Amino acid sequence: MAKKRKTRQEKIIADLRRQLNTQETPAKEKTVSTGLYSLPQTKSFQQVTNKKPIANNYTYVISDLRKTVLFTIIALAAQIAIYFASQ
Repeated sequence: MAKKRKTRQEKIIADLRRQLNTQETPAKEKTVSTGLYSLPQTKSFQQVTNKKPIANNYTYVISDLRKTVLFTIIALAAQIAIYFASQ
């Protein structure tokens, strides 16, 4: 399926939106001057505390471990059988 191309009108609207965003961005930031350099003031967010850990379902890990152990035991048994058969 081909990608939909933007029309000229959509390109003009996108360009105007970008210009509007670049004009608003510097006005929103406040700078804090510390003498040698200035830092932009950022928004502070509330810390989320007392968040309970989420119990994840890892049943696929148990099945993978069982398969791995089974194949390891088969490989070791085959090696031991070959070792004693060759003597």
